[in-house]
Amino acid sequence: MGPSVAIKKMFMKYRFFFLVLTLLSVILCGWGFSQHEHPTKREEKILKLALRTEPLTLDPKKNSDGITSLFITFISEGLTRIAPDGKPAHALAEKIILSEDQLHYTFILREAHWSDGTAITSYDFKDSWVAALDPAAGTYNPEHLFVIANAKEAYEHTKTLEDVAIFTPDEKTLEVTLAQPTPYFLELVATKMFFPAKKTAPHAVSGPFAIGEWVSQDKIALQKNPWYWDQESVQLEKIELYLVHDETTQLLLFEQGALDWVGAPFSLLPIDSLSDLKTREDFYLFPTASLCFYSFNTQKFPLNNIKLRKALTYAMQRDELIQYVSQGEDEPALAFLPPKLHGRHQIYFQDGAIAQAQELFKEALKEMDLTPETFPTLVLSYPAVQPRHVMAQAIQQQWQDALGIHVALESKEWQVFLSDLYQRQYDIGALGRGTHHLDPIHFLSLFKTADQLTNFTGWEDKEYQHLLDAVYKTSSVEERYELLYKAENIFMEHMPLAPIFFPTYYYLKNPHLKGVVLSGVGGIDFKWAYFD
Repeated sequence: MGPSVAIKKMFMKYRFFFLVLTLLSVILCGWGFSQHEHPTKREEKILKLALRTEPLTLDPKKNSDGITSLFITFISEGLTRIAPDGKPAHALAEKIILSEDQLHYTFILREAHWSDGTAITSYDFKDSWVAALDPAAGTYNPEHLFVIANAKEAYEHTKTLEDVAIFTPDEKTLEVTLAQPTPYFLELVATKMFFPAKKTAPHAVSGPFAIGEWVSQDKIALQKNPWYWDQESVQLEKIELYLVHDETTQLLLFEQGALDWVGAPFSLLPIDSLSDLKTREDFYLFPTASLCFYSFNTQKFPLNNIKLRKALTYAMQRDELIQYVSQGEDEPALAFLPPKLHGRHQIYFQDGAIAQAQELFKEALKEMDLTPETFPTLVLSYPAVQPRHVMAQAIQQQWQDALGIHVALESKEWQVFLSDLYQRQYDIGALGRGTHHLDPIHFLSLFKTADQLTNFTGWEDKEYQHLLDAVYKTSSVEERYELLYKAENIFMEHMPLAPIFFPTYYYLKNPHLKGVVLSGVGGIDFKWAYFD
């Protein structure tokens, strides 16, 4: 099926809009706004970046969005850190001892300090991990800790926090017993949930950079942490983060040399500029284990109907959206788990299955005692950024053409959008989801119970929960993956969200910026970055 006339017209409209902005930028530069190429050499070792929104917290246990997650990795570090080769390397742990049964880890901490000069101890790790298992703490991903013996039981109050198998024989030794062998545990302890936090000084940090200045809604200045244990590897003296909400403005600042990086993973490049940008030498792509999707509020009528959710999902024409809207190297998402996590080529439905969507929509109307005339207007909410707006317009048109329904669009500032999703004050929400480690359990566990902060859909299923519990108990790799795939089957049968595409990230960077580490999970690390 070819692209709709409406989609083509919309694409041409935004292309024209970008051409006007480009002409305007040239005129402004002619009137005195300096525009220059990136310098061949940096006398000052200062990296300049733009964020579309401020980090929401400095607490690693409560980071709930991509920007906050990235920011915390600048200033914090755990027992291990993902090295440039993609493997976990020793960080705050100088020595790691693993028992023969693969259950007992002993971490010997190196001489390391918080940014306030005080020593980082094993007690800081234990206190942070145990505190995250208190439901009252509002931890964003407590399930990550459930690999530790008695952690899940403590969180569910069938055991106490004192029963969690984390021990501190002395201030430099941390001992952990797992519930079952976990091959990815050293990768897991490199993630934010396992970062230490100092109870008496929450703003003291453990990573390569520390906060020097924070002007709300304007600028955050990070400086090289003088107390960081591996500061010899850190060549940048500062990272300046500017709050720039509009992606077109970010692009123009990059063209003027005022920014060294623009695009993923911090923001999106303007859709209307991509066809031109992709021809440039400073344009880069990298695939990630991520998913772009539309979340359904399954606790709200009429989206509590499975057939309606499937009709909306099947009516999307992803190839058209990728070609004319995202314009990247994205892959249509016909499953929940990204290919990097999946391990098998699974397709749960056909893209643009219009006839099937229409039949499901008719059945849904009958089940809900509705007619096309009495079907309520749904509201599609999305963050107030141009690429999300263009995508929403395109999908709105596809649903109109395929199902004959009107969907209202509602653009919101990021923090308002996120708050509404937490409170489930929405119908359909436009989201993207990355991962912290390359294992399917991360994605699947986000939707285990309806009351999880990570589960905006409000969906839950007893059999799904049983399968995920079994995953944590089995020691067989083959059985584990079969359980994971069965859980994905249940998830896709209930369709609490509509997978759209597995994105490929794209960005522009200063060609003189080297040593930046991009991970397969969509993370970025400037610890080893430098200007040539």
